[in-house]
Amino acid sequence: MHTPIEKPEGGRSYVETAEHVPAGAGGDNITSLKITQDSWWKNKKIITIALIVNMATFEYGLDQGMVNGFQAMPGFLLDFGYKDPSLPGGMGISTTVQQLITSLVSLGMFASTFVSGYVADKLGRKGGLWVASALVTLSIILQMAVINFGGLYAGRFLLGLGNGLYLVCTQLYMQETMTSNFRSLSYTFFQFWISFGTLVGALVNNATASYLSRASYRIPLGTLFIMPTLLTIALFFLPETPRYLASHGKYAAAEKSLRFLRDAAYSDLQVKEEFAEIKHALEVDEDIAKGAVYKDLVQGTNLKRTLTSLGLVLYAAASGIPFITQYGVYFFALSGDTHPFRDVIILVCLGMAGVMSTPLFTGKIGKRQILMFGGPYAFQVAGEVPNQVLRSYTLGLSSATTYLLGWSITFTIPYFINPTALNWGPKYGYIWVGSNVLIAVFTFFVVPETNKRTLEEIDECYIQGVPIRKFATYDCVASKNARLHAAQQFKGEVREGEERQEFPE
Repeated sequence: MHTPIEKPEGGRSYVETAEHVPAGAGGDNITSLKITQDSWWKNKKIITIALIVNMATFEYGLDQGMVNGFQAMPGFLLDFGYKDPSLPGGMGISTTVQQLITSLVSLGMFASTFVSGYVADKLGRKGGLWVASALVTLSIILQMAVINFGGLYAGRFLLGLGNGLYLVCTQLYMQETMTSNFRSLSYTFFQFWISFGTLVGALVNNATASYLSRASYRIPLGTLFIMPTLLTIALFFLPETPRYLASHGKYAAAEKSLRFLRDAAYSDLQVKEEFAEIKHALEVDEDIAKGAVYKDLVQGTNLKRTLTSLGLVLYAAASGIPFITQYGVYFFALSGDTHPFRDVIILVCLGMAGVMSTPLFTGKIGKRQILMFGGPYAFQVAGEVPNQVLRSYTLGLSSATTYLLGWSITFTIPYFINPTALNWGPKYGYIWVGSNVLIAVFTFFVVPETNKRTLEEIDECYIQGVPIRKFATYDCVASKNARLHAAQQFKGEVREGEERQEFPE
């Protein structure tokens, strides 16, 4: 039986024929196996890999926690601030310095994420992470070695370049290697490392804040060396992602990579079925696979997917998070808080508790519901909705847009809260009420449920024009057929091997 599947792409239209292979075809009891294992123990390898690769985001959180505190740290202010007996602590920091040490990181992240699609496509997901480690290491050396504004600003920009690549390439690596039922857990690790980094940064700041020397901020900066070093070494022992390799025509290497990433609990047939589904989705998008370019992002069904991804990554900036993470200590101190470092630590711990608790109920209520009220999965879903060939380009462009917005936010916040400017004080927080309402509305009408769906099933739902609120229940026939074909082929190979043993030549 053949089912025609219409797929418009870039103004073109062609028909893919999906053949339904019934169980027991040809007299053999062939059934499509479940290609995932539910047990954590049976997925211990990929869970461990997720924990290791996602630690790249620790760097981003660590810097946020540290630069937050630098703005109220006497040792830092002695080099980059000014004396003012009327201010708490007798020292202050100019609006310009505040703007640049925070916004230059966002500007660097905008620049690197804008080209991250190209970098990740040409150098691979691992290659992108290695480049990020080199940039971050160089930025740390520069920030620790100089005591002038030019060196400080250059170091901040380089750090942004590295962190931008870290965030995008980490997501790409884990999206393309994790099993569908554990992708949410992987993203929990992603968020955990950011929050844990912010906590560590705040704790280190709290320990060195009283030092009246450059050690007060150079010690925290030194901790930034840890993760790039560990990650650079770890990547030598990990394969490139199977989906990246397959999208570049390296099918043998892709299947080998997939076999490495799956525990021994996964049978060879399960691996072959999963790989067949990956290969099938790429064949459907064969026109794009011949040479992905940025114009493909806005053609055919890709336009909807690009806009959805773009909207999702804007959640982080639209929620007001940059205000709390980068100006919390300064804002608390300005408000008369006598323990601003301690209170920021409490705030970060509450955020970590929220992040770590989400896996407990994600499987029951899905990601859409969580996104409407909290938004922790926004960046993950933004990487799930593009098709495989355009994934790095879509996520890179979307991330670049949000970091450009983030840069504009961090650049303008000092104008609102600094006593030498508008001096709005706590009233500034009301700005974020309207944008958070828009997040809930956008999620309800535009964002599909992707929980426990393979990336290829999500691709099929978009191709078939499935309504947003039916993604979770749609029967992905083409993906199932790809697995069934793999099962049939595997059965034939086994039978042929047995016959050769029974009747040797």
